[in-house]
Amino acid sequence: MMTNFNEQAVSEASPIKLILVKSLFVFIGLLATGIGTSIMFQVGMGSAPPGTIIEGVKEFFNVSYGIAGIIVNFSFLVLLFFTERSLIGLGTIAMLFFGYFVDLGNIIIAPLAIGNLSGAMQILAMVLGCLVVAVGTGLYLGVNFGSGAIDGLSILFDRKLPLDLKYCRWITDALLVLVGALMGASWGLGTVVAVAITGPILQSMITKMGKYF
Repeated sequence: MMTNFNEQAVSEASPIKLILVKSLFVFIGLLATGIGTSIMFQVGMGSAPPGTIIEGVKEFFNVSYGIAGIIVNFSFLVLLFFTERSLIGLGTIAMLFFGYFVDLGNIIIAPLAIGNLSGAMQILAMVLGCLVVAVGTGLYLGVNFGSGAIDGLSILFDRKLPLDLKYCRWITDALLVLVGALMGASWGLGTVVAVAITGPILQSMITKMGKYF
């Protein structure tokens, strides 16, 4: 009964209230994704695929992570604009500044000195980082308020190909890691784990949140 009530409450919310709720989910989702990415960076076992390609641009052009994030996301935004404009929204614009969410995540995570943890604890932290990235991505995409340019690529594939979203995400993530690595980004076990778990978690969250948004 509580689920039905919540679905009705969201569906009957005023347009302004709905925009505010969606905006909050976008912010929380991107902040969580930034923190998760930061955890993975601190562990040093490789970043999530979007972070990998951004790091590659950072290394290749010798710019800050924030600037690299803008370059990567703007490039993919141009692709979305000409292929699937319906995916563009607040989440798309906010994702342009994803690099700064990672910078904020670094500030939040730095005092924990995750890099000094023992081997087993580092692996646990890496898995936690992967999960936080996947859940954060699902939160901001699940409200259907615009897709980040990078994440939009997997949704674009999902709409154009006879494949489930999780498979499209695996394809997209593999391409991001390949390009990022060729440009000088580091990658490792964390990258592989992120590729493996993000697609299924993302598909599950978007399906469930679709009942509300």
